[in-house]
Amino acid sequence: RLRLDSVRFAGTVESLTLSCRDFVPTPQHNATLFGAAGQNETHAALAALLDRLALRLGEKHVIGLGLADAHLPELAWCAAHQGNSVHSASPPPGQRPTWLLYEPQPLAGDTRDLRCDGRRLQLLRGPERIETGWWSREARRDYFVARREHDGALCWIFRDCRNQRWFLQGFFG
Repeated sequence: RLRLDSVRFAGTVESLTLSCRDFVPTPQHNATLFGAAGQNETHAALAALLDRLALRLGEKHVIGLGLADAHLPELAWCAAHQGNSVHSASPPPGQRPTWLLYEPQPLAGDTRDLRCDGRRLQLLRGPERIETGWWSREARRDYFVARREHDGALCWIFRDCRNQRWFLQGFFG
């Protein structure tokens, strides 16, 4: 339920951001003729919330995320305005993290002793090769899922096959 009318602000509000710090993996549903149990209700509730926000704030002010047609994870998303029909690419194959870094961050160490924020990483799954051609931003990367010691955070990391350097790309929810 929107409660913006009862909130008193000291001055003019120029923007409002809704964010989330705690993520959970999106449940995977099997497609059926009538949709998965609960899936239609979830989509309807989300659509109703977005409609209410668009009515209150204006359609051009309600922005979400869509998939872009790009191989590199940091380029595979786009801003999508509520109410606009945006071309949405197919989801990429394989498991993807909930939180992607704006730019990949270099990791310390080498394959035998990788570290993220000073903590060792244990490789769990991989590699998954993602490669782009010369016509775009050329890249050749091997992606892995790794667990960070002490806090158990699941990280999505990659090795740049061109220079053998390691990078952190994101975190799983």
